[in-house]
Amino acid sequence: MSSRQKNYANDEDILLCQVYMQILQDPIIGTYESSNLLWKRVEDAFVKDKDPAWPRRTQRSMQARIQTIEKATKKFRECIQAAEARNQNGASYVDIMKEAAQTLKDDPNSKLDWKFSHVWEVIKNFEKFQDCAESSRQPSHEIQSSDSESQTHNSQALLALSSFPMCFDNDDDAQARDGSSSSKSKRVKKAKQKTKIFEDTTSVIMALEKQNELLRDGMEKANSQMNLFLENQKASIKLKQMKEENKILSMNLSSITDPQSRAFFQAEKERILRKKAQQEDQTNDYAVRTYSSDFNDIRGDLPDY
Repeated sequence: MSSRQKNYANDEDILLCQVYMQILQDPIIGTYESSNLLWKRVEDAFVKDKDPAWPRRTQRSMQARIQTIEKATKKFRECIQAAEARNQNGASYVDIMKEAAQTLKDDPNSKLDWKFSHVWEVIKNFEKFQDCAESSRQPSHEIQSSDSESQTHNSQALLALSSFPMCFDNDDDAQARDGSSSSKSKRVKKAKQKTKIFEDTTSVIMALEKQNELLRDGMEKANSQMNLFLENQKASIKLKQMKEENKILSMNLSSITDPQSRAFFQAEKERILRKKAQQEDQTNDYAVRTYSSDFNDIRGDLPDY
């Protein structure tokens, strides 16, 4: 009889959510692979990056944990939306989060409790953990519409080309070669028809190529504008997140009377400080590697003593 596994630690939850989101957002593999293959990739990535001291987690355990986090997060998000609706005059982010946590705790119809503040910053913008996420694909849909319009014009042009009589009656040609009285006039007429068909066909092809060129330019411009918009959005989100984190770090936890709320913001403080420490370590590692490489390059040019 197997013993019950220990509950997931905060670091385990964070790594599991990061791995799950990274694999699920794969534009090709994560979209078309089966559920079993997807969770096998989640398990492999989690095992590869986890601390060796952590307990072993099975695919079923990871899947159940993600489902629990997803369910609680969606319910917590509903409480946030309700708190924002009640405080439309401009309540702070900290007050909204505190009120949402208290609302979820006091809800008699819900057996859920918000115990995942340590992964909130990781998953809060991920569509899978949102109840009614707005689609962010409208710009690409517009580009696709332009592409569909191009295909429509192409079909119309091909239909026009197919309506041209590209071959002539072989019997008339045979009569012309036999030297009948009307052979010369028929040859002249057919030559004019062929010239007219060639000119019309060339005109349609050139117009089609010009239209496709304009559509390509429009798509490139739209993609460039979208990339700029996304970069601005990322910068705005990062700045807002930085302000929120600084506000939480400056909080006086002793003034919070509710134990759960105090524990929530204590966990937030620890997470923020841990993240800042990791960022500083990465920056220092990069500086050391760069300095070491430059020093070796300089040292290679010096004579030996």
